[in-house]
Amino acid sequence: MMQKNVSMDERDNRDSRNEKLLAAMAYLGILAAVPFFMERKTQFVRFHLGQGVTLFAAEILYGIIYQLLVVMVLMVSWRLYLIVRIVGYVAFVFPVLALIGIINVLNGQEKELPVIGKIRLFR
Repeated sequence: MMQKNVSMDERDNRDSRNEKLLAAMAYLGILAAVPFFMERKTQFVRFHLGQGVTLFAAEILYGIIYQLLVVMVLMVSWRLYLIVRIVGYVAFVFPVLALIGIINVLNGQEKELPVIGKIRLFR
């Protein structure tokens, strides 16, 4: 069997791609568990994992609050349901924030997400 020699640059490039893949997974909801349990050694992965976990927690919190709002509004009057629908459009912010985070990962940047980036649930 012939063994292929891998240069240091190729190995570093491959490690960088693995880090970027793990960091990008942090923004995909429950898939943040993969980098959480696999590799938290590098600052880059840890930073994006923190941002992704915060985003996921915000999504869950929003979902709970939204469902409670739906129940309360519908108990008052079905005519107020327009308010619930308008508040429901806030959910479109989460995929946009995840996309911003993934773009930051692909660019190799450690930039905080808008609105929720300062909140630290995980370090």
